Amino acid sequence: MSFFGTLHDSTSREGHQSRSFWRITWVTLLVLFLLNLGFTGFLAVSHDKASDDALSYYALAVNLYEGQGLSRDYKSDLGMSETSPPFMVRGRFLYPYLVSLAFHVFGVSIATSNLVAAFFKALLVIPIVLIAGRTFHDDTTGLVAGLIYTVNPAYIGLGTITMPETTVAAFYYICIALLLHYYQSGRRSCLVWAGVSLSLAYLTRPEGLLLILLGLVTIALGSRRWSDAVYLLVAPLLTFTLIGWIIYGQVGLLSPYATSLTTLPDWADFYVMSGFTWVDYLDRVGGLWGAGAVRVYNALLFLKNTFADGLWLMQRVGLLPFTFIPAIVVALFRPLERRDKRYLLVLTTFIAAQFVLTIGYPGYPRMSADFRHGQIVGPFLIVLAAAGLVHLCRGCRLVRERRVVRLASKTVAGLLIFNYALFCVIVLSIGVNDILWVPDVRGPLIEASAWSRENLPADAVIMSRKPAVVNHYAGRTTVIIPTAPYADIMTYVQQHGGTHLLMTEQERSGLPNLVQGMELYAGHFRNVYTTDTFAITAIASTAYPERPAVEDDWYVGPENVRGRLYEWSDLWVFAGSSAFRDAWDIWSQWLIRFRKNAWSLAKYREVPTPLEYPVGAQFGDEFLLCGYDLNTTQVRAGGTLELTLYWRSLEPSETDFTVFTHMLDEGGIVRAQKDNPPIAGTHPTSSWSQGEFVRDRYDLQVAPDAPAGRYTIATGMYDPRTGERLPVRDETGQELPERRILLGPVEVK
Repeated sequence: MSFFGTLHDSTSREGHQSRSFWRITWVTLLVLFLLNLGFTGFLAVSHDKASDDALSYYALAVNLYEGQGLSRDYKSDLGMSETSPPFMVRGRFLYPYLVSLAFHVFGVSIATSNLVAAFFKALLVIPIVLIAGRTFHDDTTGLVAGLIYTVNPAYIGLGTITMPETTVAAFYYICIALLLHYYQSGRRSCLVWAGVSLSLAYLTRPEGLLLILLGLVTIALGSRRWSDAVYLLVAPLLTFTLIGWIIYGQVGLLSPYATSLTTLPDWADFYVMSGFTWVDYLDRVGGLWGAGAVRVYNALLFLKNTFADGLWLMQRVGLLPFTFIPAIVVALFRPLERRDKRYLLVLTTFIAAQFVLTIGYPGYPRMSADFRHGQIVGPFLIVLAAAGLVHLCRGCRLVRERRVVRLASKTVAGLLIFNYALFCVIVLSIGVNDILWVPDVRGPLIEASAWSRENLPADAVIMSRKPAVVNHYAGRTTVIIPTAPYADIMTYVQQHGGTHLLMTEQERSGLPNLVQGMELYAGHFRNVYTTDTFAITAIASTAYPERPAVEDDWYVGPENVRGRLYEWSDLWVFAGSSAFRDAWDIWSQWLIRFRKNAWSLAKYREVPTPLEYPVGAQFGDEFLLCGYDLNTTQVRAGGTLELTLYWRSLEPSETDFTVFTHMLDEGGIVRAQKDNPPIAGTHPTSSWSQGEFVRDRYDLQVAPDAPAGRYTIATGMYDPRTGERLPVRDETGQELPERRILLGPVEVK
C-alpha cells in the first residue's frame, strides 16, 4: 500500500458528501515543495542579516568547512574547558554540517546558510500534507494544511535565517509520517526509515530523541509485534552511542551547553562565573513550588505568543491567529473510525508531552517561551487547524440535521479564512520589507568590531559580552566577559590571554562590573580608540601585587537574590499596537518606491500641531528635533513603549546618520534600546530635502527584568561609520552633555 493508497481508496469517514475533490500525488507535493523553496529561498538569499544565535551556527559551519571540527573561534559558554581556540562544541551537529557542505557548492556566506534553512522549510511541507491527509483520510485536509503552512509567516521567517529550527522539524515530522504509515499498513521498512529520520532529528537538536517513545507506542497499538522495535531502534542506538562518540567525543549527549540551563534562574545568569547549584537555584526561585511555577509560566506565555496574531491583541506575531483555537478544538472532535481516533489522540498527547519537555527543561522565565523554541509543535497545530477548518467548511456534518449549525459553522470557516489571509498579508508585508528593503543597522558593537578588524593585530584576543557578533565582524578570537567580581574577571582574562576589552553602553552602564575596577586600576589599561558609542581598551597588565578589591562592585551572583523574575500579570497584558499600523506604513513606503515619491512622503511631512511634547533641539547644523509623542507614559517591564520623533531637515546632509533611542533607569542603565536609520532605514538622512518634516517611530521593548521606577529616553544621532555622535544644542543654544537629549519621563511599573 502506497502513501496515497488509503487516501484515494477511502471515502471520507464523514460520509459520501465529503469526498475530496483534490488528490494528493507526488506531483502535488512537488509543486508545494517548489512553491515553498522558491519564495522562502529567494528571501533567504536576499540578505545577510544574522542574530547572535544565527552567527553561532554560522561560525560552526565555517570551522567545519575549514576542517577545524565542530568548533568556534569564540567562547560564549563559561563551562567550556578550553582557554584558546578552537573552542569545541558538543551538540546540534547536523545543521552546521549540512551548511558546511553547501559552502562547497555555493560559497561561504550567510545567504548560503540561510538557503539550507529554506530548503528544509520547503521539505517540511511534504510530511505535513501526508500526516494531515492520512490521519483524517481526506486529501482536502492534507492540501489545506499544506497551503496554510506554505503561506505561514512564522515558518517563512524561520526559513530565512541561519538556524536549525526548520531542519529538526522536517526530520521530526518525516519520522511521524513514517510511523503513521506503519500504523496503517504494518510495513516494517517504515520503521527503519523512521529510525533514520529520528536519528537525524536528534543530531540536529536533542529533543528529537523523544520520538523513540512515539515509535514504541505506535508498535504497541499497531502490529503489537515487539520484534518490530528492533527495526526502529537500530539507527537511534548507533547514533546515540557510536556516532555520538565519533562526533561529540561522548555517548548519550542531551544538551549542547556545558552550563546547565535547568538550574539557571535567569538568562543573564548564564554568564555568572560561579554557576548555580540546585540549592542556589531553588533558593533563587522560591523552592520546588517556584521552580514549577516558572515552567507553568513559560508554558502559558508560549501559548500566548504562539497565538499572537499581531492584529488585535498584541504586536508580537506568532504561528496562528488566536481565532484558530476553536478550529483546532473542532479537529479533535472530527468524526473518525475508532482506530484512527485513537492514534490522533496518541499524536496529540505526544506533541503535548514534547511541548512540556521543550518548554520545561530551562529553569529561567520568558526566553524559552518565544515561538521559535516551539518549532516542533507548530506543524501539528497547523494539521489540526486545517482539519478543523475543513470540517467547519463542510458544515460540521456530525450535526448535519441542524441546518442552523451547518450555516453557522460555514460562516465561522469563512471568517477564519479571511482572518488568516489578512494575517498573512500584513505580517508577510512587514517581513518581506524588513528582508529586502530595510538595511542592516550597523550599531556601535558592529562598528567597533569592524574597526578592530582593520586595526588590531591578528593575534588579538578581544573580551566582549557579545562574542559571536564581535568574532564575526572583527575576525579575531573573542571571549565572553563573565559576570563576577572584578578580581575574578581579570583572572579569567589572564587565563584566556585577553589583550583588549571592547566596551559599549552595556559594559559601561551595567554588568559585567568592569567600569569601577578600570577606574580604580587605571594603570593596568591603555585606551586604544574611543568614540561616543564605544571604546576599545588594551589590557596593559593582568598582574596585581594582591587580589584587587573594588568597594562598590556591582556583582550579582547565586548568593544575591534579585527581585522578581517574572509577573503572572504579563500573561494577560497585551502590549504594543496592531501590526496593521506597521503594514500600512510599509505599503505607503512601497508607494514611495514605485511611484517615485508621488504621494507618500506627505504622510511623513505631517507634523501634529500642537506637538504633544515640543522639544526644539538642534542636531549639528542639519536637523531639528521638533518634538515627540509617546503612546503612554506608563509601561510594564517586558512591555513596549512607542516613541514617535518629529524631525525637520535644516540643510541637506551627505551622511546617512543612525538614530539611537535608549531607555535609561534611574541609575543610567539601558533597559530598552532601538538604533536604526530613520523610518526603519527606508528614508536615510542623505535623502532628506531642506525643510522636509519626517515622522519617525520607534518601538522600545523594555527589558523583562527592568526595575520599577522613573525612566528617561536618551535620543541622538551618530555616524555609523565612525560611531561619532552629532552635537546637540537645546533651544537656548547650549550644547548638551554626551551629545544626546533626554526625553520623558516614563514610569515603569
